[in-house]
Amino acid sequence: MEVSLVISTYNKKERLKLALTSFINQTYLKKEFEVVLIDDGSTDGTEDVVRSLNLPYKINYLRQQNQGRSVARNLGITHAKGEIIIFTDDDLILSPEFIEEHVKHHNDEDKLVVHGTIYTMPFLKFFKDPTKGILLDQFKDKQEIISGLRKMCISEEDIINNFEKIREMNKKLTRFEIGIHQMLSGNGRNCVSPWIGCTGGNVSVKKCYLTQVGCFDENIGKTWGGEDLELGYRLYKYGCKFVLGKKAANYHIAHYREDFMRIHRKTHELFYRKHKCIEVKLLWDYFEKKIKTIEEYSEMVLKEKRGYIE
Repeated sequence: MEVSLVISTYNKKERLKLALTSFINQTYLKKEFEVVLIDDGSTDGTEDVVRSLNLPYKINYLRQQNQGRSVARNLGITHAKGEIIIFTDDDLILSPEFIEEHVKHHNDEDKLVVHGTIYTMPFLKFFKDPTKGILLDQFKDKQEIISGLRKMCISEEDIINNFEKIREMNKKLTRFEIGIHQMLSGNGRNCVSPWIGCTGGNVSVKKCYLTQVGCFDENIGKTWGGEDLELGYRLYKYGCKFVLGKKAANYHIAHYREDFMRIHRKTHELFYRKHKCIEVKLLWDYFEKKIKTIEEYSEMVLKEKRGYIE
C-alpha cells in the first residue's frame, strides 16, 4: 500500500457521504490507496451510513470515544499502511487528480510536506443536508430567503458524472488559503512561515516523518483549529520542505460554526505557549485582520527577528 488517506469525522454523515463518493473518481489506482476513517464518537448514525456504502476502494473504519481530532488522526496514522499519508476532512470533496498530484510531488523529492488547494463552497453552510437542500434548524424560518441557494446544492451523481459543475460553481479561496499560496510561492523573504501550509484538510507527508516529530499534539487538538499548524511548525523545524501542489484540489462543503474565532483563539494560545516565537504570535494578528496581508505578516516577522520592533 503506497498511500493512506486519513480522515477524522464527527456527526457530519451527509457531508461525509459526499466526500467518500469523491474517492471513487480518483485517477490514482484504487488498489494503491486506502482510506482510514476515524469516527470520533459520532451520534448521528455515521457508522450505519459508512457500513451501507458499496465502495470500490479499501476503507478501514475505526471508532473511538469523542476525544478530538488530534487523537483521532493519531489513531489513523497508527493504523495507516501507506508510506505517504494524506490528510483530508469529512466535508471536503476531492478532485479526480487529488491523490495523483500529492504522490507525484513525494516521488519527485523526499522530506516534503505538500499542501494542495482548498476551494470553498460557502453557501452550503446553511444546509444540514447539502444534497437535498434541507436547512439547519436555525435557518428554517428563512426558507424564502435561502430557497435560491438550493441550486448550489450537490449530489453524489454530480460528483461522479458532472464534476465540472463543482469546479465551475465553487472557485472561491478563503483569505487564509490565498495567504498560504502566496507564502509557498514566494521567495526567501516572503516565505518566513511555510508551515502554515500544514492544514489538515489538504496536506500530505510521509508517515516516517510524522512519527519522527511525534504526530499531532493531543492537548491542542481537543477542540477546533490549530493542531495542524502546530504539527506543521514541528515538521518545519525538523527540516521538511513545504511545497504547493495546486492540482491537488478539494472543495469544502462549508458548515455553520458558532463562535469559531473564540475557540480558535484558545487553541492558538496553546500553540504559542508551546512555541514562543514571533511567527506564531503574529499569525493570530493575521487571523484577526490586524495584519492585513501575508506580505505584511512576513515583513513584521522579519523586522522582529532583526530587532526593529520593540
